[in-house]
Amino acid sequence: MTRLHAACPSGSPVLGAAQLGVLDDLDLTAATGRAVGAELAAAGVDLDLGPVADVNSNPANPVIGTRSFGADPALVARHVAAWSRGVQEHGVAACVKHFPGHGDTAQDSHLTLPVLDAPATTVRRRELVPFAAAVDARVAAVMTSHLVVPALDPDRPATFSPTVLGLLRDELGFDGLVVSDALDMAGASAGRGVPEAAVLALAAGADLLCTGPDKDPALVRDIGSAVVAAVGSGRLPEQRLVEAAGRVARLRTVLPVRRPRAVANPRTGARTDGTRGRRPAGAARRGSTARPDRRPGGERRDTGQHRGRRAGVGDRARRRRRAGGGAATRTAGGPGP
Repeated sequence: MTRLHAACPSGSPVLGAAQLGVLDDLDLTAATGRAVGAELAAAGVDLDLGPVADVNSNPANPVIGTRSFGADPALVARHVAAWSRGVQEHGVAACVKHFPGHGDTAQDSHLTLPVLDAPATTVRRRELVPFAAAVDARVAAVMTSHLVVPALDPDRPATFSPTVLGLLRDELGFDGLVVSDALDMAGASAGRGVPEAAVLALAAGADLLCTGPDKDPALVRDIGSAVVAAVGSGRLPEQRLVEAAGRVARLRTVLPVRRPRAVANPRTGARTDGTRGRRPAGAARRGSTARPDRRPGGERRDTGQHRGRRAGVGDRARRRRRAGGGAATRTAGGPGP
């Protein structure tokens, strides 16, 4: 909520993730999500780049910290699910992040390429648990992370790894929107540039591309040119773009923005006016269309339809597909946060 209430001199009127995790009151967490969703919907925002689903297991982590609900996977999982359900009650898509998990790193992916050096069994038992819970809660979108997990793919950051994103699709059964973290971060674009990072992210399975809000508009044109060139050369199948665009469009039908009802802020008791288009007191005044917790950037609404709604991590997605779930469709995205 830092970005949404950036203009408030007293700071955010809602509790942050770390506070909610300490209190461990799921009703309060869901109510906080609903309050945020009501404000976002009233401001015309349809995609919220949160909550953070990272398990904050590394005390030396310089970038996740209090944005996480805590260090216990089960606690983080239940609060991620509750917060996501709350915000999505108002037609605002939640986007859990940073898949497959940024909590056990000691580097900041804005500045470098971190490494999550844990065995695959640990990643599944710890990092993936909150994301599985979010999928089960029918979260609309999942954001990738710019880090390498050698146990899953030793050569590519998660954002560029079909193997890692395939884990999200095939093992967790997620069929919603995959959003890249900001591609101008060093973990993605250092040594290759943002346009090439965009091509690699789309090819790996990302549907919506993010860049920071302070970039020259020419960068968007450069990204578009790089994507067109990649399709022309055969590096990027055109069908990949069709699938991605389909997922973005599907968000508009699965989570249409609703007229939010008046909702009491669970911390202050203040009520958010539910008038569509009216900016409630303290709402963002910078014209952004999405609310990232860090490194803000504008984003479009995502839709997540979940053919395999999994709470657990394992093979259940495959079993449901064999029972008639269908293959995941992938898509192409526009620039985002």
